[in-house]
Amino acid sequence: MSTYDFIIQPMKFSYSNVNSFETCKYMWFLNYIEAKENKQNAFSQFGNHIHTCLEKYFKGELEIWDLVKYYQDHYNENVTALFPPYPAGMAENYYNEGLSFLEEFDFDKSLYEIINIEGYIDDEFEGIKIVVKPDLVLKSKETGKYILLDYKTKKLKGNKNDDKTIEEYKRQFVLYASILWSKLSIEISEIQIWFIRNKQVVIVPFTPEEAFDNLQWFKGVVDKIKQEEKWEPNLSKESKYFCDQICSMHEACKYRNGS
Repeated sequence: MSTYDFIIQPMKFSYSNVNSFETCKYMWFLNYIEAKENKQNAFSQFGNHIHTCLEKYFKGELEIWDLVKYYQDHYNENVTALFPPYPAGMAENYYNEGLSFLEEFDFDKSLYEIINIEGYIDDEFEGIKIVVKPDLVLKSKETGKYILLDYKTKKLKGNKNDDKTIEEYKRQFVLYASILWSKLSIEISEIQIWFIRNKQVVIVPFTPEEAFDNLQWFKGVVDKIKQEEKWEPNLSKESKYFCDQICSMHEACKYRNGS
């Protein structure tokens, strides 16, 4: 049992919560125990802006022909952080790729019943409170099948690392599918990942066995969190870019600041 059990025990755990623990235990400590202020970076702000555009479309607040203008009109107010200086031209590339995606966006939502748009779903698994927030859940009017969609702004590179990226995302969406079934009796038939900057949709197959194993993985990480005492940082060479450019806790991190 952790010293901070009084904080951890009543906590609702999300995918981002447990994933951040696996990324860096000290980042998790600063965020969830010490409640330091989250500092958004340009990547997260860009992703949020794209999410907002698509959320407004699926909620009927924007028509498909309004998306480009909304994206352009509200970009600078929503993406206020600076992109990293390297590689060169990153800020321009992100803006143009988001714009290009929306200029060519032609999804016909009239073919679907909209089940969930960015809505929180709470459930419990073996005493662990879980919360998920799917980007979008649709039901095909033609087949009656349920589709789970999520938008990602990480760009696929067309190499072997893409398989690893998709597999990592799969954990998140299989967890969502499990909770949708457990809580709402919605059986997801297809998981779609929309890679916005590639303008590419990846269909992710999964099995009931994978869903069960995924819940066991989730529970295993939560158990580790409940036992953790050291909260050590991830100081690997590979984590340096993450620490400097992506981590929302980097301003509060004593290890990054060298103290």
